[in-house]
Amino acid sequence: MRAPHVRTNADTTGPQPNDDIPDVAWLEPAFAIGRRPDPPQRRQVRALGIDTVITLHTPDPDEPRSWEALGVRLIPYPTVDWEEIAAGRFSAVVREIQTQHRMGRTVLLHCIMGINRAPTFAAAFLCWRDNLPVDDALARVRHARPTMDPTRDQVNSLRAWNGGGNPPAINAPVPKLILPPANRRPRPSSRP
Repeated sequence: MRAPHVRTNADTTGPQPNDDIPDVAWLEPAFAIGRRPDPPQRRQVRALGIDTVITLHTPDPDEPRSWEALGVRLIPYPTVDWEEIAAGRFSAVVREIQTQHRMGRTVLLHCIMGINRAPTFAAAFLCWRDNLPVDDALARVRHARPTMDPTRDQVNSLRAWNGGGNPPAINAPVPKLILPPANRRPRPSSRP
């Protein structure tokens, strides 16, 4: 569900620093991509019904606590930008999106600017779920987010992962970075 103040696809001005309106593009009702929401935008993201944020960068130290206070699950999959993306990383993120959707959660997938990594991973999800060729998946993402611009290496790694229209099975577990809940502190050791 979109709130009236959210950017639309017709907005070609792009995100502005310190703008209170989150830069979110909806691919479908429970799946959005965008740039990293700034702290003042996080409440607006939650107001859109988003309850899971999958981030493709390493969160700032206070970021998990900030999202948790809003009732949003933050799941980081740090991925280097401007380079090839490992096949295992595609599979892990696609699996996570699928898992969150099966739990009835609405997902925002974001990187820093929402131009390279997030659209590439969103296309991977569409390739896998809808059995789409890479070019068709990228076109669907571009329709929702015209400013997307994955690098050649990112697209080539997506093509390799998709295996000519046969993406890998993603049922086997893949390790990921798991952050402890923000309110959990390490227990003091009882050992001398």
